[in-house]
Amino acid sequence: MAYFAIGMAIAIIGSVVGDFLIKEGTMKVGGPTADSFGGIQKLLNPRTLFQYLQQSGITHNWRLWLGIAVLAVHFGGYLLAMRVAAVTMVVPLMASTYILETILAQYILRERVTLLRWVGVSVVVVGLVGLINTR
Repeated sequence: MAYFAIGMAIAIIGSVVGDFLIKEGTMKVGGPTADSFGGIQKLLNPRTLFQYLQQSGITHNWRLWLGIAVLAVHFGGYLLAMRVAAVTMVVPLMASTYILETILAQYILRERVTLLRWVGVSVVVVGLVGLINTR
């Protein structure tokens, strides 16, 4: 049970922190435009894709790279939790990231969260309470 709790804590916290770092990182670089790639063929070409990534500043954006690293740690915690617990427990508990990220997005990123989104978050909360009570 201790490994499960540790794995889930790492997975949930890592997911939330990693997502926020990637969001912050993507806000610091230029976004793709209709002419960024010049077509799907160029997007699939590693050389063209790397050139775009360099030009947009993604390759030098520490927030993005740290976010990727944190998400890798998240995945390690997720693997640990999956190893010691039922998939029907681990996967639904990961939905708690929706709750945390919605709250943090509203207060940290100043995103507007509509009433309908809060209703969705409430449904997730009810589902998690039901899941936890089935142990």
